[in-house]
Formats: sequence, structure tokens, C-alpha cells
Amino acid sequence: MKQIKYYMVWMAMIAVTIFTSCSDDDAAYTFGRGMKIVSSNVIFDAAGGKGSIVVEGNVSAVKAASNAEWCKVLVKDANTVEVTIDKYTGYENRDAVVTLTDESNGNAIHAAVIQNGGIWMLTSTSYTVSNKGADIVIPVKADLAYDIEAANWIKDCKKVAEGISVKIAENKSGKPRMGTMTLKNERDESTVITFTQFDITDIEGEYRVKCDSLFYDDWYEEDILRSIERDVTVKLVDEENGIFHVMGMFANELPLVMNFNKETSTMSFEQNQRMGALVTKEGRNVYVYSKAYSYEAKQFPSSSTLNISAPVEVSADGVISYGKFTDITGFVYRSIYGSETGYCNGIASYFYTSDSPERVQGNMLGYGEVYCNVLMTKN
Repeated sequence: MKQIKYYMVWMAMIAVTIFTSCSDDDAAYTFGRGMKIVSSNVIFDAAGGKGSIVVEGNVSAVKAASNAEWCKVLVKDANTVEVTIDKYTGYENRDAVVTLTDESNGNAIHAAVIQNGGIWMLTSTSYTVSNKGADIVIPVKADLAYDIEAANWIKDCKKVAEGISVKIAENKSGKPRMGTMTLKNERDESTVITFTQFDITDIEGEYRVKCDSLFYDDWYEEDILRSIERDVTVKLVDEENGIFHVMGMFANELPLVMNFNKETSTMSFEQNQRMGALVTKEGRNVYVYSKAYSYEAKQFPSSSTLNISAPVEVSADGVISYGKFTDITGFVYRSIYGSETGYCNGIASYFYTSDSPERVQGNMLGYGEVYCNVLMTKN
């Protein structure tokens, strides 16, 4: 919301600048008989400062008055009025009116004074750093004074032109860690920036999974969710590509393939990843693939590019967790109410007769297990 206000502030500045600049043209608007404003610089940022209003005409002496305490005026000579603006810590624009009166005849003109609200904008409040440490510049746009407090391993915090320069120390604790930096501005508002520090190998290990498992209830003849917990093992398969296998969530030790994204610090599950093959009692091969599921729509979306993800988080005591998995793009499905947008919150295994997840008749045998709202916490 503050970013939108920041944009609107600049639009207001442009509009007022166009208005006031007209007073410098030959067709400058005359506000009172025989007296007009020929120049003014009375648009201010939150820091305040000094400006002036200049009039011309048959003026022997000018008197000035402001309708706002924060806008002070001083007559410098018969044609010039100095405007002094106090510092402002509000976010919304404010305005005042300066009235200039020709003391010889009582004619008066009015000048609008605008002060833009304070800027306080951070582009991100969450950063992930490897155990090796790093030097980071946090983008901050602010014309409000602020203080910085940070965890002891977030060092050398300095205000620079781009924002705040920090040095994240090397993590020698032997486990992931989370720390914060707090920015407190002169409006007594606090913004917390979170730093998590770990390596991809820290994700590997034993986890406790809490999720909702999908069951088919013959009595009610509908799919329902029941909360369950179970232990799983997360194994790192390819460190370079961030590929993990989750063992123990699905029957027959079928591995769920997940991918860790270092840039976004998210763990994602991808649609149509092969989990393995099984042989039925009749000796028939069945091929198993992972699927995204929407409990809301009661559907397995057909999109092959769909993936659902969850941020990898580190608690204050160094415990890694991720979930609940969701997709942000959504998909369109038909219901009794017409076309609707659904979102996936489930991970499923799906069976096919051929070694390809094609949605063709005879190839799709149906789903095996479905788990929604999956939350994984490392033991």
C-alpha cells in the first residue's frame, strides 16, 4: 500500500508542477487586479525547507499570511515572499494556502503550497544466505530517519545510498539459524527483516509430516480429509540441481521428487514426475507418477507445467520446515456454478498402464494416495 501512495505522491507532484509552471509563461494567470504570480517553488518533500513566491504588478507593498502552522511566510520585499516548511513525518500529502494581499488596495491572490508525505519503502523483508556468509545491500527508500538493531551475526550495518549495507558472518554453529534486523523510524514504526542462513545439505534428514489424507467414505459416498502424521526421510539426490527424494510418504517406498530453489528459498513439487513402477498380482506393470490435486475442485489438473511450492523456513532454534504446499497460478474448472478458478493444495500418486502420464482412455487407472496441506518439520 505504501508503494502505491509513493506513486500517487509523484503523480501529484507532476500535476502541481505543471500548474505552477504556467505562472512563468506570458499567459500567466492573474489572480487579482493588477497583481499576478510570476514564479513559485512551493512543492516540498517531507524534509521541508524554504521556497518563494514572486508577484508582479502595480504593487507598493505586499502582505502574506498562511492558513497552516507548518507553513510559515516572511515578506522579503514588495514582490517576494519566502515560504518555510517544517519537517513532516506523515505519509499522506498535505497542503496549505498562502494569501498575498496588496496593502495599497486590498487586492489578494492565493498560492497553493504542497508537501509530500514521507517515503518508507522496502522491496524485500526476507533474505536467505548460505553458511559461507555474504555481503548484502538491502534496498531502502526513506526520507524518514530510522535506527537499526540486528542480531550479533548480522554485522557492519551501514546506511548507504541504496539502502543498508550488511555483512552476514559465516555460520559455524553447525545448524541453520534465523536472525532479524529491526528498522525503527521516527514515526515509531518498526519493520522487521528476516535472515535465514543454511546450506542445501542442511535440508537432508528425518522429518515429521503433518497433513490431511484423502479417504473415500462409502457411507457418505464422498472424498473426505482426515488429519494424519508420519515420519519421512528426505534424501539429497543432486546437490547442483537441488533435487530431493522424500521417502516414506507414499506406500511401497515410492519416492516423491522435490526441488529446492536457491534463489527463492522454496521447495517445490512438480507435476508428472515419475515415482516408480509396480507389478500387480496378475504380473501386470503399473507406472506411478506424481500429481497435483485440488480438494476444492476435486480434480487433478491436466497442466504438465503446474508446480506447487512452499517456502523453506528456519525457526529461532534452528529447525527447518516447509509447507503448506500451494500453487499461485490456479486453473479453471467447471462446476455447477459455471467456470471457476481452483488452486492445488494436494500431492498425489497416480497410476498409468503405460510408462507415460498421458491422459488417454485406458491409460489412466486412478489415484493411489492423496495428501493435502502437507507440512514437513525436521526432527
